[in-house]
Amino acid sequence: MEQEIIKLAMSQGLWAVLFVALLFYVLRENSKRESELRKTIDNLAEKFEILKSIEESLRALIHDITEVKDDVDEIKSTMYRRKESA
Repeated sequence: MEQEIIKLAMSQGLWAVLFVALLFYVLRENSKRESELRKTIDNLAEKFEILKSIEESLRALIHDITEVKDDVDEIKSTMYRRKESA
């Protein structure tokens, strides 16, 4: 198909040949660029999943730390009451 288009362009003159050559070049380069962008998007999607996993882990840690803090506060309060009643 490319050969037929080139032959047709050659019959139309030099500018037509240059236009067709540039068109094919741009189409090939865009295809390469699109392929690289897809790889980049896939890579970023994988990293985003990792970040979501880290976020979930951090939320669980924050919850656990809050529970420990509450327990420590409760223990302190109990200790102060015992100390005051003694």
